[in-house]
Amino acid sequence: MSLMRIAAIVVLLVGGQAMGAGITVELETTGNNHSDSSWDQVGPPFRTPFTSGSVAGGETYNAGDIVTWAVQVTATNVNGLANFVFNIELRHDTAVGALVDFPASDSQGTIAGFFSSMNDGDDISQGVQPNQDENERAAFALGYETWYDSGGSNGPDFSTGRVIDLITDEGPNLDYFTYPSASGHPAGSTAITGTLIGIGAGYSQFSASGCPGTIFCDETGSPTGNTGGVGTGLGLGPIVEGQLNTTGLATGTYVLVVTAAVAGQNLLDDGFDPLSASPGSFAVASDTGDQSDDITFQVTGVVVANPTLVSAASRKDHGVAAFWDIDLPLALEGAGTGVEMRQETGGEPGADLIVLEFSEDVTLDCSNITTTDGSCSSVSSEGSSKYLVTLTGLTGNTCNKITVGGVTGFAGDDDVWVLNKTGDANGDANGVGGDINLLDLGTVKQDVFQDIDSVAKAKADVNADGDINLLDLGTVKQHVFEDGNCVDNPPI
Repeated sequence: MSLMRIAAIVVLLVGGQAMGAGITVELETTGNNHSDSSWDQVGPPFRTPFTSGSVAGGETYNAGDIVTWAVQVTATNVNGLANFVFNIELRHDTAVGALVDFPASDSQGTIAGFFSSMNDGDDISQGVQPNQDENERAAFALGYETWYDSGGSNGPDFSTGRVIDLITDEGPNLDYFTYPSASGHPAGSTAITGTLIGIGAGYSQFSASGCPGTIFCDETGSPTGNTGGVGTGLGLGPIVEGQLNTTGLATGTYVLVVTAAVAGQNLLDDGFDPLSASPGSFAVASDTGDQSDDITFQVTGVVVANPTLVSAASRKDHGVAAFWDIDLPLALEGAGTGVEMRQETGGEPGADLIVLEFSEDVTLDCSNITTTDGSCSSVSSEGSSKYLVTLTGLTGNTCNKITVGGVTGFAGDDDVWVLNKTGDANGDANGVGGDINLLDLGTVKQDVFQDIDSVAKAKADVNADGDINLLDLGTVKQHVFEDGNCVDNPPI
């Protein structure tokens, strides 16, 4: 028996190039893998073959729809493929656009990303080959037609297998194979988001006799050439297929790309004679053919909203009475300004902790915050699109305009106005001619010695020490009759 071996599917004993020998890879969408029945209908000739779709592209999907993709491979001027390996990518707008940012996950089809409805890992006991229902992100398509003798009265017939199936199970037995890695799958994978890396199969050996074990066998087990129509293509349709969950994808154009490294594709030499082979290689490198392809589709239904500022507040720590936030109205001019009347003993004179809430999660740091009084010292996330901005260097009795800028896609009002007015317990000092007066003293007196259980009582604790007492009355008296507001003296 003449026997030639290889170490792995990407390392072959390649005997040069065969002139005009090559492969072509072609993407398609809209096919059907019949995953609801193919594994359940175990054994030939009962498995349902993959139904090919369209290579034209241009389909439109609603966000959340499932896209089925598949790859067809054609080998020319040779007996077939010795091995193949390629990658799948999903990109924005063009074949060289940015990769789509899928979440890194090992979930199967429940969130946006690549998955396999065939190899979903739900029933590994099914099928004709061990572990064929692994939890994977792609599958070898049921698209290879070989001879099968069912023993029926009508004689032998053809049935459908995968390229990795044995001859007796309707495949050409490419016995070295690998499923692709994706971001987050398998655990520890370093695959970049939006990619499937390294799906392929190949022969570990080629034998001139001892069938099954090679594609060159007929129904009697005798060596022959070109079983199953391999000479013009590998099988009768796609050899690899998978699914894409579009949940959460923004409205736009997407391009699915298949790339096949030239060094990773090798062919069975058209001149190789399995019956009289001399020692040497059985594979030749491809020298022609298009080893990449792409297909375009549209997604509609999810519009990525531009983030907007939806609320703002000034926060103070009242010690044992905890933190209390005073809302700051969002307005384009100073007339809608909030008032911060509290100042901790020895602390900043005014609103030094600003809570900003956006409609969407954003990336925010001090480079995105400008102020007309003081400056930003830190920004921390509060969760749920809320961020806490810490200001330092504030001055008292000052109108401060806090501006958000440089946030990707930001729209709408970008200013928060706050009047730092220590002692203005009733918060009325922002009106024209407003000041700190007897009304503020009255506000503190009516709440004196009461627990701080509301925003109104937090305002009366003007020194923010957790108690409403004579110290607060003293703070108000210290600032009584001070004027100044954001209407008469707005910041530039």
